[in-house]
Amino acid sequence: MADENQRMVPHVFVTRGDLTKLSCDAWLLPTDQGFQVTETWLNRLPELKPQVESLRRGANVPENWHAGRSRVLSLEAPSSTPRPYLVNEGAHSGIEVEWFVAGVHEFLETVADDLRSSAPLNSRVTHLVALPLVGTGRGGGAEHAGDIMRALLPELERAADTHKFDIALVTANGPAFAAAQSVRRSSVGQDRETPAGWADLDEALLNHARRLTEQAAAGSLVLFLGAGVSAGAGLPNWNDLLKELAQRAGMAAELEALKKLDILDAGAVVVTRLKKHGESAASVIGQLFDKGCYSLAHSLLAALPVTEVVTTNYDTLFELASAGAGYPAQVLPYAPAVKKERWLLKLHGSVQYPDDIVLSREDYLRYADRRAALAGIVQALLITRHMLFVGFSLSDQNFHRIADDVRKAVRGPNGGDQVDQEFGTALFLERDRLREELWRGDLHCVSMSERDTAGAKDARRAEIFLDYLLADASGHVAPLLDDAYVSILSGEERQIRNLLLSLEGAVTPELEQTPAWRRVANLLREFRGG
Repeated sequence: MADENQRMVPHVFVTRGDLTKLSCDAWLLPTDQGFQVTETWLNRLPELKPQVESLRRGANVPENWHAGRSRVLSLEAPSSTPRPYLVNEGAHSGIEVEWFVAGVHEFLETVADDLRSSAPLNSRVTHLVALPLVGTGRGGGAEHAGDIMRALLPELERAADTHKFDIALVTANGPAFAAAQSVRRSSVGQDRETPAGWADLDEALLNHARRLTEQAAAGSLVLFLGAGVSAGAGLPNWNDLLKELAQRAGMAAELEALKKLDILDAGAVVVTRLKKHGESAASVIGQLFDKGCYSLAHSLLAALPVTEVVTTNYDTLFELASAGAGYPAQVLPYAPAVKKERWLLKLHGSVQYPDDIVLSREDYLRYADRRAALAGIVQALLITRHMLFVGFSLSDQNFHRIADDVRKAVRGPNGGDQVDQEFGTALFLERDRLREELWRGDLHCVSMSERDTAGAKDARRAEIFLDYLLADASGHVAPLLDDAYVSILSGEERQIRNLLLSLEGAVTPELEQTPAWRRVANLLREFRGG
């Protein structure tokens, strides 16, 4: 584990997704001096349209903006939501790369001043500031995206260290993401054995991530997401959910008595009381889980090259993150897993289908009757894949039944026919040696801390762990065939690019129809970062 007493090192995350949906403290919304914001942004932000349109008409525009002395203007946002900052990043195509980076510098300086008096959103240990790859859409720098990327990342590293907050560069497409991961390593001389930039991770945690990368490269890695992933987006865990439901049911005076019950029996009592108050647990849960922004952990996990995901969460935040990362997920059992690269299995129901939500003991007892097929899918994954558990306590009774059936199938009814193969890896914030002993042989338990109680620093370390896993699993291959990123290529990569372009140019229409060329074409699309 990393030294518990060491100074927290600010971190720059790189992910792929929809910046408007990321839970953070502040984020950069690109505009130009006339407050033109592309429809791509505004269509996702209908609540901000009136403010932007007012600025376009010239209302409440600061004098220093018109005079060109400032390029940053904050917008009003609802409380407890990310605050957007308009930043003038629109220019003609011949503008210097440094101009775009200077806008980012001013943005980060402004945000640093504003954040000093506020606590980080959703109890994060430090503020998180997010931005896109500026200037590469309609900002005039699209042809020089590689140069902007190469100049931007070092600026983000310097700013994070100066202002002591974390920064997330959120790329919108495959080429930009691949380029960012490539530049990220080459710009600071990182290599896989001694990576700089991940000082919060010790060698043991880095090795765990590398082992998971090997599973991802082999196509064997699958995800299992629990409530801890959604906590970073401000959603309640199981105990907090029951407390909120109990208060809505008029049981505030009975909370202590409720705690003495088994959690499933407590759920049953709360469901009954809510009905007496004319409310259903499902409708209340729908209101509590109606969050529009996903966590950083959601974003990092969604960008992983993984096609199969399981969750016990009711919310739809991973679906949002997955769509933003370019992997729209088919949600099982509500839609067939066809025509999608990824599917998401929701074991305990979804807020979109409230009647399916599993909450009380009755729901659990009837689980096998209603969802045997879903449990069978999880069992098959445990046997044939390597499952990475994130934000999941392993205390769910249905999962215990599923895991026990797998043990009996693989190792015999008495567990005597031992197989030297763990079903997966489970990430935890705190160290629990008894839990490790309980699951030894089944799961490899990886803890972010040696302490037996978790804190906000441990949750942040888990994010950094996922960031390293994503960086390592991404392969660090630049988008060789994307003209906008030619400037970031090494000499060897340029030679490979020229060979690939020659090959692509030499293919005839007849050859294009062959199965062999279709496989080559898929590889060429990959090198374009798609």
